[in-house]
Amino acid sequence: MSENTRQNIKTYFEDGDRPTEEHFKELIDSFINKLDDEIYVVVPKGKSEKRVGIGVTKPKSKLDVQGGIKIGNANDKFEGVIRWTGTDFEGYDGKIWRSLTRDLTATREIFIPEPQIECTADRLYAFWDGCTDKRFLDFNPAYWLYRYKSRIKQTYKDKSKRTRLKPKKWAHTENLDKGSHNNARRTEFALDRTPGKKQFIDMEPVKWFKPIPNNTKDGFWIPKGQGINPVPEKTYFNRRFEYFKLRIVLTVDGKLVYGAFSETFSLGYRRRYYRDSKQKKYKPVFELVQPGKGMNHPEK
Repeated sequence: MSENTRQNIKTYFEDGDRPTEEHFKELIDSFINKLDDEIYVVVPKGKSEKRVGIGVTKPKSKLDVQGGIKIGNANDKFEGVIRWTGTDFEGYDGKIWRSLTRDLTATREIFIPEPQIECTADRLYAFWDGCTDKRFLDFNPAYWLYRYKSRIKQTYKDKSKRTRLKPKKWAHTENLDKGSHNNARRTEFALDRTPGKKQFIDMEPVKWFKPIPNNTKDGFWIPKGQGINPVPEKTYFNRRFEYFKLRIVLTVDGKLVYGAFSETFSLGYRRRYYRDSKQKKYKPVFELVQPGKGMNHPEK
């Protein structure tokens, strides 16, 4: 195939010229043939404007392409221009370039439902419901577990600095962090995408509690975060429960977005009586905490 520019082809057809076969081949090969090149310019019946189809014999719009379109970077600042910067698609609105992929989440709020809790003795369930906007499901939602810490001890490698006690707060331990009491605990759980479906949250209570040292008479355990020196002789005086909340956390453009906290629930070793009233056993039990009871200002 021999092709040439319009300017050169015109010189073959000036007054007095006798174009050769090769000149006509160049003329034919240098222009588009609708059938060979699958580029169709048509005027639909009842319309006045032309439509262009690439691979489409009956284009339905001004430009109708059968296949993908690749675009590159551009600096043409005209309304409606789109470009690919190498990392994002952008469009020019007449004033600035705007992201065509990120602005949706930046300019519109995403509704994050509050987790609902259900406790059935030794099992904990969570579910979400009651929302029509389910866009939060597109951002890798997960249940995060928070533990109530009445005080947080902050120590320093530099022993010249005094240990500080931080005020009470709800703390999220890193998921499967072995540095916490050398005990990897699950604190993040993938969220079930079905609304209203109760999802079992396996907290593995044994990883949050420990036996009372040197105590074989009583069967319940105490939280691992509770100090053991000295341990009161009366087990009644030992703290028996841990308090928790759940919340839904999203990952949007690499950043964490936090939803509202659930109700407070407790986990602790409570005594349960069997058929023989003399036999006393303790087992881990989940319970919802009534507002204002069971904790010292749980919402702070």
